[in-house]
Amino acid sequence: MEQERNTTRFSNINSRLLLDRFDRDVRDGVNDEGTKSCLYSFMNRYFHNGGNIYEIYEYTESRPNLAFLKRANVIYPALFRLISDHELPETASPGSLLAYLAYVEVLARSGYAGVALHGTAAHQYAQLAYIATREPDILVPGINVTQNILMKQHKALFFADAAQGDIVLIIEGQADAIPVHDRVVGLRHYAVALRYFGVMGIEFHSLKTAREIFAICAKMIQENEVPELGPFTGLLDASTLLLDVTSGVDEVRMALHPILESAPDVQSGRKLIRRILLAKEQSLRMFGHQNQLRGTREFGVFGKENILNLARKVPEFRTWLKDGGWAEVDFTEVG
Repeated sequence: MEQERNTTRFSNINSRLLLDRFDRDVRDGVNDEGTKSCLYSFMNRYFHNGGNIYEIYEYTESRPNLAFLKRANVIYPALFRLISDHELPETASPGSLLAYLAYVEVLARSGYAGVALHGTAAHQYAQLAYIATREPDILVPGINVTQNILMKQHKALFFADAAQGDIVLIIEGQADAIPVHDRVVGLRHYAVALRYFGVMGIEFHSLKTAREIFAICAKMIQENEVPELGPFTGLLDASTLLLDVTSGVDEVRMALHPILESAPDVQSGRKLIRRILLAKEQSLRMFGHQNQLRGTREFGVFGKENILNLARKVPEFRTWLKDGGWAEVDFTEVG
């Protein structure tokens, strides 16, 4: 029974059922890898519902057993006041992402976060810190840029350090209790954080390099026959390889292989493939602060800037995009 509980896949289960299960586990004092995996799947709804933080906020506010999650309000009080007053957009924004990360921090400090959540938060905070170093004008006017970057770097280091124990167990082959899905997710996001640490000159000791960890991910995906994890893992690997000046065309092409072997079809392709192909609809125009999406759309792995950079690096990826509906004009930066 315990083995079945720890290896159940939650990705297709209704989000309310996921929360119901976590609610029961908190009530009953249960906190095992099944609890953590279930919780990761629920929290990951944020990335699948278009960045609508209200789904998490409203569900958790209505559950007495989950009252401890209200401590997220203390981390970013002004932000949660906007959420409480329903003044934050229901779509992805830097604010909604920070609210998501505040919930993850409370879960981590309460012992409910596993390697998948720890890795995801390390990745997101490291990326936010890097974005702010590149484009400080995306921050709200009046914010101390240096302090904001340092805060995000500190948070990224906190979550990367929190993931370390499980990362070592996974690398050493001693993490059978952790579902394969969570192992791959934790590893790949941890590796992304390492790459951002490297480009920002942040010291962090890791048992393996990002290259080695992504290689472990690829092997794990193949050996455990979970090919559905390949395309996004490859996209993360390829995109962050662009941060490394020593990366070559061949290794970026190899990282993109799971995508290149997927049919470039917007209509029938999987969601990840559609998001990549539809990046051509985005604008690279410099937006003002009123545009809440700029920080995530322009700089994320599904952002047009990233897709264009990958196409410049790997000619086969450019061809793949054209087979999927991109025209020459889509490769021209206008704004």
